Amino acid sequence: MNSLAVDLDHAGTIVRDLENGRRAFEAMGFRLTARSQHRGAVEPGGPVQALGQANHCAMLHLGYLEVLGIVDHNLPTPASVHLQKHEGLHIVSVRPRTLDDVLPLAGKGPLDAARDLGREVLYGPTGEEKKPVRFVNIRFNAAIFPEAQFMFTEHLTRDTMWQPHLLEHPNGAQALDCVFVCSPDPGELAGRLGEVYRVQPTTKSPGHHELVLQASSVLVATPEALRRMFPGASIGEVARPVGYRVATASLARVVDVLTRNGVPFAESPAGGVFVRPDHACGNVLQFVERK
Repeated sequence: MNSLAVDLDHAGTIVRDLENGRRAFEAMGFRLTARSQHRGAVEPGGPVQALGQANHCAMLHLGYLEVLGIVDHNLPTPASVHLQKHEGLHIVSVRPRTLDDVLPLAGKGPLDAARDLGREVLYGPTGEEKKPVRFVNIRFNAAIFPEAQFMFTEHLTRDTMWQPHLLEHPNGAQALDCVFVCSPDPGELAGRLGEVYRVQPTTKSPGHHELVLQASSVLVATPEALRRMFPGASIGEVARPVGYRVATASLARVVDVLTRNGVPFAESPAGGVFVRPDHACGNVLQFVERK
């Protein structure tokens, strides 16, 4: 199958209090970007305007982690719809092979029309200037994919987003390795996603269905299977993303940062260590060592 999906682009956690979210991710050892308010089209094809939401990001060599919250209730805020469901991971974005591959599919079948978005970010090691970043999102239709805001994202200003000084983290984080999606029927959801990604799901064990991309993956698993991977984590029965795995250059650095900052963690039968949702903004956050 000629895959449309290359790799995970980012995983977006939506929080009720952006400042608390920032502190939680920094306590886990991530270096976050300065707060940046979004601009975008509320409806596909609509005008680009200021939105009432902003983010901090942990930029990684592969992909990034987004922490997003509401900063102005007087402006349109797409994130508010997600917060009515739960605080935690909502956005699962993959990078397409090329934008030209997916644009002809936008607005048809499972894909919504393309949306132009952007924001301003500080540029340079000392943040001496501001530069705009621009990207295009093509969301999966919410009626067909109610579990999460799945989408394709193509960045038009990658050098401004992935600045070298932003890629160094106290916890040694290197890559967004895997996103975990809970589903009572993981085979069905993995098949649905696989049709859009043009990736054939694989099954390693009962209750686990994985969509393997070039250097990352999306794991769709039953609640029971995820609870076995992450003992003691609060994982409900609702079909939704529940967390992700981050590859680090040094698991010892992760353990050191978590210990010094008083963040509880545990070893996972699936490898590495993990932070439970009550200390990771509603997510299970697993760290594994990858050289």
